[in-house]
Amino acid sequence: MAKKTLNFTVEPKDNGKNWTISDANEKPAEETRINVQNNIQTIVLKYTLTQASTADWKFAENGTLFVHAQDNFNYQLDSETHSNGHELTVNITAIQTGATIPEEVLHLMLENPNTALKVDLSDKTEYAVDFRIVAKKAGDAAEVRHFSQDPRVVIIDVEVP
Repeated sequence: MAKKTLNFTVEPKDNGKNWTISDANEKPAEETRINVQNNIQTIVLKYTLTQASTADWKFAENGTLFVHAQDNFNYQLDSETHSNGHELTVNITAIQTGATIPEEVLHLMLENPNTALKVDLSDKTEYAVDFRIVAKKAGDAAEVRHFSQDPRVVIIDVEVP
């Protein structure tokens, strides 16, 4: 079972501004596409606060908020903070590709939580892992949290030419 690890740095912003999320080469990581064609079953995303951010910021709670569940039966997502809240690890495991819940059926499920459904899955080769990073800033009230934009992680299952 193969594993792929990717490293990122994060500079949180407050007042609704987009956070700076950079890859290991210090380039903006607006979307990270990960091909699982080579039997990758685990993806580890390691987020570290920038040196300039560590005095005022910490990742909060488990570090993530999972925001969209269309493809979440195709993988498991868990996260944890460590190093006094300055590091966040997101693990994507049990990756199974090939099919997904159609968008219109997902909306039907959300609108009718008390109704059981039989669903014909659709073919799919791309799976968005929609989440936001959660942080707290020194000096904010205890109940205040800051949420990043979606870091745009996409699992793809296609043969590379």
